Amino acid sequence: MEVSEAVNAMVAVGQPVAAIRAATLALAHAGLLDDRGHTSNGKGFIEKYVRKYRGQGMYRASQAVSYRLVITANGVAPFAFAAEIFRTLAPERKLDIDTYESLYARGLLDRYRCTHNAL
Repeated sequence: MEVSEAVNAMVAVGQPVAAIRAATLALAHAGLLDDRGHTSNGKGFIEKYVRKYRGQGMYRASQAVSYRLVITANGVAPFAFAAEIFRTLAPERKLDIDTYESLYARGLLDRYRCTHNAL
């Protein structure tokens, strides 16, 4: 219950919260995924563990999702997860974040896209 109170308090004051893998269950327990786009470890994963979860219609089959201060990712998407966190915290660095996300997703850096300072 303390985690639910903490994450709800953070969102209530305009601060983002983020969860990857099974940590998305804590956000579901807090009710934060009932009315926000989100992802996790696959369709059906959250409701298997959180009976009161009502966000099935908001689930997105995606590596990472950021929606109204809540960032979620599946268990095999650490780079997409980090990119969504950086986009939330430093939106002015969008081009840099996109460049590095591409690097880690594809395994190479397109030098023509890299026109900004490194993160």
